[in-house]
Amino acid sequence: MVPHYSTSIERKARERELRRNEIIQSAKEIFLKKSYMFTTLEEIANKAGFSKSAVYRYFNSKDEILVAIVEDSLVSLINFLKETLKSGKNFMDSLELILDKILQTHEDVGWIYRLIHGGKYEVDFENTKANNLLCTYREKVIPKLEELIGILTSLMSKGMDEKILRIDIHPFRHALALFGIIQAFSFACKLNLNSLPNELINHKKTIISLFLNGSIYKKDGLQEK
Repeated sequence: MVPHYSTSIERKARERELRRNEIIQSAKEIFLKKSYMFTTLEEIANKAGFSKSAVYRYFNSKDEILVAIVEDSLVSLINFLKETLKSGKNFMDSLELILDKILQTHEDVGWIYRLIHGGKYEVDFENTKANNLLCTYREKVIPKLEELIGILTSLMSKGMDEKILRIDIHPFRHALALFGIIQAFSFACKLNLNSLPNELINHKKTIISLFLNGSIYKKDGLQEK
């Protein structure tokens, strides 16, 4: 028989996770509507239906909430990638599914990447508080990005085993190439460079073509319409 206290602990853990998610979702809605810079923790608390002191039980600042939004998105993405690799699908089918998920994740949190990394900054990183945000971001998010690239590396090994990708290039470098192309298109879309369509998913075909075929013209090769 399972002890009653075990059930109680699990219930409290679920309730805590639910409240945390409510705070994150409320913060995300306000950030998108009002902007990150001008949002206060009190506004987030009111939106979530909590007192400010209650929010402090989960997050010490709105910076931590911002990072949690990215971190949770990456955790969801990583779990999807792991399940896709375990599914036994071939390389091309796995690549299509994984790319769809990565591009959707970029669409969901792309505004945060722009805020943190560049273009139309809302954060002055010369400011000590802003530097704290960047440090927290690096501490929490960079390990997740490393794990993501590790999973992509496994996918690239699969492509090499199926004789689709070049075997003279390390799978990690294949993974970096794909990741770099995705990042470049994501930034270009979010910053509206050269009037590119701002929905990243519209560039999926180009991303796959560039990754598999490069930019060298081939008379009988894949041509983008």
